[in-house]
Amino acid sequence: MTASAAWAAMALDRLRDVGHCPVCDTAVAGPTCPACGADFRGQEAQELWSASQRAAAALARREQLVAALPRVRIAEAGVPVPARADAAGGIPPVTGIPGAPILPPSGPRGAASDRSTSLQSLLSLAGAGLFGTAAIVFSFFTPDLAAAARTAIVGATGALFVAGAVLLARRGLRFSAETVAALALVFAGLAAQGVVAAVAGADPWLLSAVLTASGMVEPMLPALGLDSTMGRTLAAAAVSAGSMAICHVNDPFFWIAASMARLSPGRALYVISLGSVVMAVGALVVLAAIRQFL
Repeated sequence: MTASAAWAAMALDRLRDVGHCPVCDTAVAGPTCPACGADFRGQEAQELWSASQRAAAALARREQLVAALPRVRIAEAGVPVPARADAAGGIPPVTGIPGAPILPPSGPRGAASDRSTSLQSLLSLAGAGLFGTAAIVFSFFTPDLAAAARTAIVGATGALFVAGAVLLARRGLRFSAETVAALALVFAGLAAQGVVAAVAGADPWLLSAVLTASGMVEPMLPALGLDSTMGRTLAAAAVSAGSMAICHVNDPFFWIAASMARLSPGRALYVISLGSVVMAVGALVVLAAIRQFL
């Protein structure tokens, strides 16, 4: 076995190894590393495993291509054997000599690829924005269709977007998956608004905003260090605290409270609106203190 083949075999074993920690190389038998504490249960660990498998597949393909390279006798070729790049302290430029290292392509071709990717991303965002706008128009400006039918259609479409986002993420198309997931979040908020609007006495805008905010925050909990029972409780309390901030004239509760307290509109803005902001900020400060000391 050549030195290159031995190196590739060692790298493949390391990339495919499920019995040792990828951080400190300690033997592991559970969801966490007993030496460095690395946690293998989150999204980051899944992405690391997927990246390792892709790298292993690419390295195995490289070894197949190396083995398939045609061989010529050096004496017949009449050219000197080039020195190793790492021995010379760098990679020598391509000189046309057989056996010289081939550098990856660069220049205008790579720039054109980047421009193509940027254009595709821009078109994806524009399409998602248009689709979201169409969903909002459909939800609020189609009086000929029953509210229950609108909610059912929007909810079913949102479920399809969730399935599409999962499939795109599994194929490694992260940007497309995030775009489709954002659309699914828009449809989920519209569906929640339709469901809450059918409940007598409920504020559909407030509850749909809380549900949408919860859906946006939940995937970020592991990165924020809140992927635990206490962390999720604090996150739910923070969303609730934010929902009561800035009770304004567009909130029915504002007028109910002002009428019961016999406050003028100007006085109600000062007492109720500013008071709700103070309560929300105070609650968030208390939650932050709890997070620091627990």
